Amino acid sequence: MKLFKIIPLFALAYIAIFGIAIASFSLGAHFSSGGTGSQQTKPYDPRIAVRAEIQELISLASGFEQEYFAINTWNALMVAKFNALGTYGNNNSTIDDLETVHANLVLAKSRLMGPEEYDIALTYVRGGLEYAFNEINGKTVTEIDDVSTVLMPGMMGIRTSRIFQDSRRAVRDVLGNDDATLAELEYAKENLLNAFNGLVTITEGLRAMHAYALALYDTLNPNDFTVASWSAFIQRGVNVNVEQAIERGEFNQFNLYGNILAVINNLERV
Repeated sequence: MKLFKIIPLFALAYIAIFGIAIASFSLGAHFSSGGTGSQQTKPYDPRIAVRAEIQELISLASGFEQEYFAINTWNALMVAKFNALGTYGNNNSTIDDLETVHANLVLAKSRLMGPEEYDIALTYVRGGLEYAFNEINGKTVTEIDDVSTVLMPGMMGIRTSRIFQDSRRAVRDVLGNDDATLAELEYAKENLLNAFNGLVTITEGLRAMHAYALALYDTLNPNDFTVASWSAFIQRGVNVNVEQAIERGEFNQFNLYGNILAVINNLERV
């Protein structure tokens, strides 16, 4: 009788210990797998937050009524909304795509104006553009490099004078258009000021061109070029007195600039 009672008690203890071990193992597996065997932790997608903001802006824009806003500002908002809808509805849109339409929506919304407010802003901006245009036209630009390409860092040529002249023509056109929008006037003014501030004088251009010739001299192999073209490059492009030409005036600067450019372009490979 005693043996019969001891065996069941031992068996029950063994079962209890074994059951706890199994339960512990199951819980560990459960938590290590993220809760269930079929669920995995997804990486954070930054597009989710931007999409939510776009959706909120679209909903907000959809609640506006056209009659309260100047037509140009209203149209700009509708264009931004239309583009945002297309990008928002495309599951393949990148974060850059979404951020672009989001920024455009925010800008268009911030520029919404009532008709009276728009007319005041239009008058103000047009006046500012006319003032800037007249001020710039009154400045002396005889030193501006009108004819040659100024080589900038990265060997990228930029015709600063041509950009400036194009911006002035654009301003004249927009000022001559009584129906020009606020955005068109602001864009014309921004381009004009940027082009004017980016002008390169012939003195700056000449120094840049000579520096470019010196850089070429340090990197090119004379044996790769004909004797005549290399000699011309050395004499008229490298061993020239730039500062002397600057002291002698604008005409000499233009000539020297053209000479350096010519001998560089005329380098002839053997």
